Amino acid sequence: MNNNFKNISYGILKFILPAAVLMFIFTNTLYSQKTQIKRYMIVRSTPSYTLQFNIDYNQSLLELSGAYNDDYQSEVVYDGESFGADKGYGASILSKIILNERGSIRFTQSLTFNRLLSYTFGTKETVADNGRANYNCFTGGLGFEYNFTPAHRFKIYMGAELNASLINGDVKIW
Repeated sequence: MNNNFKNISYGILKFILPAAVLMFIFTNTLYSQKTQIKRYMIVRSTPSYTLQFNIDYNQSLLELSGAYNDDYQSEVVYDGESFGADKGYGASILSKIILNERGSIRFTQSLTFNRLLSYTFGTKETVADNGRANYNCFTGGLGFEYNFTPAHRFKIYMGAELNASLINGDVKIW
C-alpha cells in the first residue's frame, strides 16, 4: 500500500507540475495587463487679450508714513521729515495684448489710482493735533512682457514698464 501511494503521488506530481507551469505561462501572457502607458498632452492656447482688475489696501512706509501710533504729528510734517500719511486704498487695471502668434511677447498697459490718508476711517477728534494729510496718486504705465511658458497653466514671465505718476492732495498742520 505504501508503494502504491508513492506511485499515485508521483503520477499526480508528474501531471500537475507540467500543467501548473503551462498554466502559469499561458495566463501570464494571455491575461496580463498591457504595460504601454497612454500619454495625453493638453494643448492650451493663450488669449489674445487679457484684462485684470485689482483692489488695493495700502500701508505707507518710511518718509510717506507720518501717523505714529495712529496719531498725526504736525511738527514732523512741518519739518519735512515725513508726509503724514498712514494707510490707504486704491484700484488698478492691467491689460495685455499679444504681439506674436505664440503669445510669448505681450504689450502691457496699466492704470492705477491710490488714495493715502492720515486717518483712513474717519478723523481723530480726541487727539491734541488736529492735522491731516490726504494724497491722491494717479499712475499710468506702458511696457512689454516676455512669457516663457505661454501655453502652460503656470506662466513664467518677465517684463518692464515705464510709469508716469501724478500726485496731488492737501495737508493740514496744527
